[in-house]
Amino acid sequence: MAANNLITERDFAQAVVEYARATGWLVWRTWNSKHSPAGEPDLRMVRPPRVIYAELKRERGRLTPAQEQAIDLLDKCPGVETYLWKPSDWPRIEKILAQEVVVAATHTSAEFMRVNAAIQIRHPGGRPRLEIPMRRIVEALRHEGNKAAAARALGCSAAYIRKRLKEESGQL
Repeated sequence: MAANNLITERDFAQAVVEYARATGWLVWRTWNSKHSPAGEPDLRMVRPPRVIYAELKRERGRLTPAQEQAIDLLDKCPGVETYLWKPSDWPRIEKILAQEVVVAATHTSAEFMRVNAAIQIRHPGGRPRLEIPMRRIVEALRHEGNKAAAARALGCSAAYIRKRLKEESGQL
């Protein structure tokens, strides 16, 4: 973990870009944020049928309000995956970028729901959190019929779904 604190965001970004390209992604990178709109994610990656926007931070880095807003807006776009990645996330980054996705011909399979669940994963460091959008939780509940099956389809826990439903209804 201590080594993760020493890596610069620039070196980390370069490692992610190299790995993404090695696994077949077309990558666009923000080299100098001074000439980019506020909040623009560091990486934009495409490997059909997937599109990823990733914000990269040092181990203790935090999102700016503009970055949080950009991630929230992108999160509302169907089929777009958004991530906040830090050096300690490297094993997960490798898994996400190496993952081959085969979309079924029908949009009713659990695999399709899992792929299009935005795979927003909470960063273990706490806030800011990238969460599964409520509309995707509702879609999974309708499709799967119960919280346990919806959780499996979305790649989260039933407890997470219960918590999000309580948050949405104002009970938390």
